[in-house]
Amino acid sequence: MNKTTIIKLIAVVACAIGGSACFAPMRAVTHISGWSNDKGDYFYVAYTEDLTVSKVKLCRIQPDNTAACSDQPEVDKVLNQ
Repeated sequence: MNKTTIIKLIAVVACAIGGSACFAPMRAVTHISGWSNDKGDYFYVAYTEDLTVSKVKLCRIQPDNTAACSDQPEVDKVLNQ
């Protein structure tokens, strides 16, 4: 076997042994709410990860129409008590 094949084989075995560590968590959006005020446009995205952990992100619409999102750890803590 060549070096590339060995590296790929090691990666596959590591994923098989490690389980979900090699895969992204399943996420489902559960709610979106938006509003505008004199400071700008905002929206919240509520979602679940692996159907057990609820999370919320606050997103601000930037002047170039991109969204800058931030985690809301205090809200996440309350939702998952």
